[in-house]
Amino acid sequence: MSEAFQKLLEQRQQRYAAEARQQRWLLVAGGIAIVLVVLFLLWRGQEHPVNPNTATREQLLTLPEVGPEIADRILKLRPFTDAADMEKRVKGIGPKTLEQMKKALDFDGDGAADCCVR
Repeated sequence: MSEAFQKLLEQRQQRYAAEARQQRWLLVAGGIAIVLVVLFLLWRGQEHPVNPNTATREQLLTLPEVGPEIADRILKLRPFTDAADMEKRVKGIGPKTLEQMKKALDFDGDGAADCCVR
């Protein structure tokens, strides 16, 4: 083989090696991105209980069956001692609505749903 041809082969091998390294890095970066997206979606899908005594209007709107009017009523009438108190005092929250909301209510602020419907 001629020296020029051998040099061409070496350059080609170096280029292929560089492309292989780049592809490995892209694969690793893509895998990390996928893992981060999945973790974010799992975290976002988790229920984050809301304390109706301290929540913002936007946080109240995340509760099941709570629209703008009910959120405004909750803000106006709080504080509440528990879910039963909220059911009694807030027009639009009855037993069925409260049953759907109870897994998302945290009256004691410990970060866990109280499920305090009696």
